[in-house]
Amino acid sequence: MATPALAAQTSLFVGNHDGRVYRQLLERVFSLTGPDTQCHVVFDKYTGISSGFGFVDYADHATAQAAMEKFRGRSIYGKVLTIDWARPTGPSADSATQHCLFVGNLSSDVTDKQLVSAFSQFGELTSAKCAKDPVMGKTQGFAFVSFKERNEAHWAMDSLNGQILNNRPLRVDWAKGKNNDEDNEQRVPYETILAQISINNVTAYVSGLSVNTAEPAIQSASKAFGPIREVRITESIKMQANDIMYAFVRYFEHASAARAIFECQGGTQVDGRHVQVHWGREDARRAPMQSHRPGYQPHYASGFYQGGPPNASGYHEGYGQRPSYGAHSYGRAPTQSHHSISQHRYRPY
Repeated sequence: MATPALAAQTSLFVGNHDGRVYRQLLERVFSLTGPDTQCHVVFDKYTGISSGFGFVDYADHATAQAAMEKFRGRSIYGKVLTIDWARPTGPSADSATQHCLFVGNLSSDVTDKQLVSAFSQFGELTSAKCAKDPVMGKTQGFAFVSFKERNEAHWAMDSLNGQILNNRPLRVDWAKGKNNDEDNEQRVPYETILAQISINNVTAYVSGLSVNTAEPAIQSASKAFGPIREVRITESIKMQANDIMYAFVRYFEHASAARAIFECQGGTQVDGRHVQVHWGREDARRAPMQSHRPGYQPHYASGFYQGGPPNASGYHEGYGQRPSYGAHSYGRAPTQSHHSISQHRYRPY
C-alpha cells in the first residue's frame, strides 16, 4: 500500500532522451496511459540544446504509477528511458521541490555519500539521493539533490554543472520546469543564439510539423525572419512519418536563421501545429539531400541533415525485445556539449 506521501505523487521524471525528443512527442507517447497529460522537456538555457530529460505530470497518482510501469525500460529512438518519481517524498516535499536540483550523466558507481560530499560544500542539504535500479542496485545515471535555501541550490548548479565526478561531466539543472514568468526571464538572448554555431550555418530545423503540411505553408511562416533559399523535406521522411514530420529551412543569411530560432523560443504555429525551431547542421561530409520537389537539384555542395522525425507512431516490438518508440534513425540528433572541469565556469557566449 502506498504511503500518503507517495500517493500524492503525480509527476514523473523521464530521462535519457534522444535529442530529437520534444514536448509534443513526449505528450503523444505518455498520453497513451491517461488524459490531461502535461509534459516539459528541459533545454540548456545557454545552448538551446535538449538536456536529455523532462517531466510528465498526470492528474492523479494511479495514472502516473501506471505510466511508470508501462514505459519503464521502453525506448525512444533507440535510447532506453529512465523513469522515476519527479518530486521528493515526505512532509516537506512541496517546499523541497522549490530548491531541488536534477543531477544527470552520473556514472553507475556514484554513491549517495559522494553526492553529499560534492554538493554539501555549497549549503545545507535536505536530501541527496541517487536513483537506483531496483534489481541491480546501481545508480541509474541521475539523482536529485535538495537544498534548504534556493540561493545555495543556484550556487551549486552554476558551480558543479560540467564538473567531473567519477570521470563523467555532471549535468545539473533545476528538477522541475520554472513558471512562465521565470521562463520569459531566462529567454536565450539573440546574441547568444547567433554565436552558438558557425556563421556558415544558415539552416533552421523545424520539428513537429504535420505530415500534410506543404512547403508554401512552411515558407510563409519562416520568411518573416529573412530571405529563404529553400525549404527541404526528404521524400523518405514524408512517407515514413505517420502524423508528424520535420523540415529544414535554409536561409541566405546566418543572422536570419538565428532570428527565427530566437523568435520561436517556446514554439510557434505552422499550419495549425505547434512546432519547435532549432539549429540544423551544415555537414560537408554528407552528400546533399534530395529535395522533395521532383527534378530539383541543389546547387551547393554541403548537406545539412540533422535530427529525425518526432514520430510517436507506436513502437516496434520484436519477439524477445523491448519495445522501441520511433526506433528508426534518419540523421543526426542535436548533440549535447559537456564542459570539462577546467571549463565549467567559462561561458562562451
